[in-house]
Amino acid sequence: ASTPAANKAAAKPMAVSLTFSDKIASSSTMDIVMLTMPGMKDHPPMKISGFTAGVSADGKTLVAKLPRPLPVGTYVVNWRAAGTDGTPATGKINFAVK
Repeated sequence: ASTPAANKAAAKPMAVSLTFSDKIASSSTMDIVMLTMPGMKDHPPMKISGFTAGVSADGKTLVAKLPRPLPVGTYVVNWRAAGTDGTPATGKINFAVK
């Protein structure tokens, strides 16, 4: 599961979280990339910075707390996680900010 939800729109999120069915390693991480911005036809992908992703106390959620709300646009979150057995996994989710 993710917040904001995959392929949905959210209003001014201050955090992005990914919840897994099993515990993940503390080395798990994510990148947040802005893909489009209203009014900018040729907006190149822009990596969002200024946050650190961390694993929650229960070990199942990867959370990025943002210093300010994400601006209106579309985003992709590229994540990398490893289970407690060390098995790596990667994925991505897309969402929009309205």
